[in-house]
Amino acid sequence: SYWGTKTIAPTLSFGTEGTTNINVNRNSVTGASSYRLYWRVVGGSYALATSAMGTTYNKTSLSAGTEYQFYAYAVNAYGEWSAASSVVQHFTDPIAPTLAFSSNNSTIF
Repeated sequence: SYWGTKTIAPTLSFGTEGTTNINVNRNSVTGASSYRLYWRVVGGSYALATSAMGTTYNKTSLSAGTEYQFYAYAVNAYGEWSAASSVVQHFTDPIAPTLAFSSNNSTIF
């Protein structure tokens, strides 16, 4: 590269998830000064989640039981981007069903 050594792509993995959030983790890349994380609902368009990803990013306001995809770039001090990481995908937790019982506890509805 013209200004410096381009960084390699980061590797993404997942931490915990809930019904409306997913925690995305990344490794540290030598020479990177920032990380950009992108996300989408599977089949939708990608959008920037953050341009300042720490080692973990908690993506919130998601829909329960839905599959999401993420990828990231490492950026060096000269503003040069790595290649994109591999796309990773993960589901949010579904909402647990609620059971109601009749007054005599013999009927589930």
